[in-house]
Amino acid sequence: MDDDEQRDLWEATAAAVAHELATPLAATQAAIRLLAAAESDDEREQLSDAALRNLQLLELQVRRLQQLDAAAPAPAVQPGVDLAALVRETVEDLALTTLGDHPTTVEAPGQVVLEADPNQLRQVLFNLLSNAAKYSPAGRDIVIDVEPGADEVMLRVRDRGEGVAPEDADRIFERYERAATDHQGAGLGLYLSRRIARAHGGDLHLVPAEGEGAVFELVLPTRQGGGATRGE
Repeated sequence: MDDDEQRDLWEATAAAVAHELATPLAATQAAIRLLAAAESDDEREQLSDAALRNLQLLELQVRRLQQLDAAAPAPAVQPGVDLAALVRETVEDLALTTLGDHPTTVEAPGQVVLEADPNQLRQVLFNLLSNAAKYSPAGRDIVIDVEPGADEVMLRVRDRGEGVAPEDADRIFERYERAATDHQGAGLGLYLSRRIARAHGGDLHLVPAEGEGAVFELVLPTRQGGGATRGE
């Protein structure tokens, strides 16, 4: 590799790191700014918890970027993880930043419980919601639908943005690949999210959307079965 190629590689890596850390960093900064103006102990506690969650996500993103060339790390599985609560919490954390210009609806029953790594699932949710917001014009709504099942849980993130061309449906999950648009990005969010889904024994893919926009479907088993994965 000559000097120009090495410089290009370092620049691409730096851009990837900056992009993947931007969303949780912005959410953390928003929570800290609001914390200074909080008027009640309950509000301060909620904002402190949100800032802490986003700082934890920053740490996870850094670890993921360090492990791009390694096997997907095994999830730290916990029983009784409520996916519906994780979704609502993540939407609330992003309400003042990434999702600020997008009315966002969560369609889910009271609880959707499974065995999973909640921190890794939060990272997937951040990536999917950031992706939906980035590719949707301001004012367009985003819908997260959570469907429980006996053996699997299905989560869909729907946006009303530009959509994804059929020829890009598989390519966008590859490392450093993005849909053919003018939007900036590192091409790592969907790649990392699919790795997490498959490490849980599930999968993440694009499904045909009715009308405009895109629908990403995350399928997860309700119980972990000895580390079996799909597509890894």
